[in-house]
Parts: sequence; C-alpha cells; structure tokens
Amino acid sequence: VSLPDDQAAKGMVAYDIFPWRAPASGGFNFVIGGKRFGSLSDTTVRFGNIPATPTSVSSQRIKGVVPTVTNPSAAFLPVQVVSGGSISTISEAFRFLLEPGQGTGVWREERPVPVQVGVCAAAAAGGLNYVLSGDSASFSGFDTASGEWTGDFPPPPVRVQHPVLTAAGSELVLLGDVPGSSTWVVQVYSPYGRTWRTAAPGPWVTVSPAVAALGRRLYVCGGQLAGAPSSLAAVYDVDLDQWSALAQTPYPLTDGAAASDGSKVWVFGGTPNSAALDVQCFNPELGAWTVPSAAAGNSIPNRQGARAAYFAGEFYLFGGRAPNGDALSRVDALLPSVLKWRSEVALPEAVWGSGVIPEETEIFVVGGANQKAGVRSARYLVR
Repeated sequence: VSLPDDQAAKGMVAYDIFPWRAPASGGFNFVIGGKRFGSLSDTTVRFGNIPATPTSVSSQRIKGVVPTVTNPSAAFLPVQVVSGGSISTISEAFRFLLEPGQGTGVWREERPVPVQVGVCAAAAAGGLNYVLSGDSASFSGFDTASGEWTGDFPPPPVRVQHPVLTAAGSELVLLGDVPGSSTWVVQVYSPYGRTWRTAAPGPWVTVSPAVAALGRRLYVCGGQLAGAPSSLAAVYDVDLDQWSALAQTPYPLTDGAAASDGSKVWVFGGTPNSAALDVQCFNPELGAWTVPSAAAGNSIPNRQGARAAYFAGEFYLFGGRAPNGDALSRVDALLPSVLKWRSEVALPEAVWGSGVIPEETEIFVVGGANQKAGVRSARYLVR
C-alpha cells in the first residue's frame, strides 16, 4: 500500500485499498492505507453502501475482511472510512468479482470510432480490437492499452458485403459475399505485416451466417441461401486453407449469433417462425448437432442480428432485431452448465449487427445499426 507525502492533509485521510477487487463471496482480507486513523472501536468501513468488518486499526493502516454480497454489480464502488470522528472516501476504489451467473455488469463508454461503421465485424489480434465497416471500406483498430483509435490499416483488397471477421490465432479471417459472385470470398489479414492474402473461397454463397472459431478452424452455420434461411454448415481450416462440409444444423437460420466455449460451437437465434430463441450446439469431436433445451420457463424471445460472446463461463447475447424488425437493447446471459438464461444490464441503446469482442475482464461492443451515427464503442464490465 503506497502512502503519498501529502502535507496538506491535516485530518484523517484514506489513500488507497489493497486488493482493489475480490470475489463477492467475501471473506478476503483488505488493507487501507492512510493517515491519522483512530481506533478499532471508532472505525467503520463501507464498500459502497455495504459495511465491511475492520479487524485492526493503527494510525496508518486499517485491516479488515471484505463483505459478502448476494446481488453484486461489477461497478467500481467508493470505499468510505469513518474513523476518529472524521470521514474520508476513496472514489471508484473497489469492485467485486462475479462468479458465472452472478450479479450484473456495468457499461463504460469508450472513444467513438473515427468513421461510421454501422453494421460491422470485429475481432482482436496483437493487442488491438479491429473493426471492419459493413461495406468493408473502413478498417480501424482500437488500442486496448491507450484507449485510442487509429484508421491506419489497409482495407481488404476485395470489398465484400455482410462481412464476418474472426480471430484465428494471430491472424484475422474475413468472410463475405460479393454481388454477382458464385463463391464466398475469404481473405486473411496478418496484423504484424499489415498484409492481406486471398484464401480458398467458401463452398457456397451465403449471406449473414453464424460464425465461430475454435483455434484455427472457423465454423460457418446457416445464412441466407437463395433467398431463404439455410441449414448448411462447413468448417474452414486456416492452416490447410481448406473447407469441409459438416452435418446440417437442426433448424435453418440466417443472421444468427455464434460463439465457442472452447470445445463446442453454440448458435443462437436466427431461426424463422419461432417465438422463443432456439439454441443449437455442434460437437466437433462427434460431428453432431444437439438442441439444448433451456430450463422450464426460462426461454427468451427469438431474434436475428444479435451478437454473441463467451466470457467467464457464460454466453452473452447483445442486442438484435425482434421479429417485427425493431432493434433491441436487451442483453442476456446463458449459463450453459444448467442451460439457464438471465437478464443483464441493457445496451446503452438498441442495436443490431454490432461487433463484439470478449477481453480479459470486459466485453468490447462497437458500432451496429440504429446507433448514433454507427460509431459508438463501449466496454461491458462483467467480471
């Protein structure tokens, strides 16, 4: 715990707390550093409005136990110290770590994208979050360390519609359709050389499929084919530059969302004529699909145009379009171990077709349709 040399501080003052985060289950020790603390008998500590338990107090240290919270938020909380008749508050000093299925997240606005991207594709590589506009003309990068955007990246040599951008190891794979073409264009971007290369085209021309990566393999599911939702599925091996057909999805879909939990591919929504959101799961080892059923009474409404991310043991589903075409702001999270949905804090505004990137402790959400000029970017702090 650092102690600044603050000669202007004449009364009791709390400077900092260690650790600055801990599980919401409580029971972990904390230390608050400061000056002119009183005694254990006249000292209280609160994390937000939640009382903690001090265990010892000296003139420069307060030690105690982090409280248990039953319905926590991922938001940063002030830590208030009352000691020796004085009050001192450390702003945005502590946050609780949430377990899968526990609590709610909080949104934090980031700098807007320098160009309008609208419906877009996004993926991360080499410490940057890359965003490709819906017409694939603009290719920007967000530096996660500095919080700054740059547009100094070459766009793909072949402009595509309905782009899907997916990370495959240290590279990015772009898939999309070209008007009038009989194939699905595949292009691979190397962030370190800032170069694109053309890869083997897709086996069919599909619009807005659901795509998820498992290592260096991309699983492509459904999409609009010949004007109708499709059940076709295939996998692209980046290293072999080769496509292979997969078993068809149980339900046809278009503009669904997909993400991987590291062993299976999960596809959400996009199915026509369904009131509840359909979930389809592909097991690459078995080469087979299953249709997991949500817990009784726990289904959520169907949608298209949502985007999915797997983060800290849960699948998060952001925005989308309702069957009547209205954009949605809702965020839902699925705990796959028990197939239970729960509501998370809504998007800052209704959106569909945004770019979604899971990070270490947050989920990055950018662009989309029905947004302010299609340039909004934000982080969802959930763990």
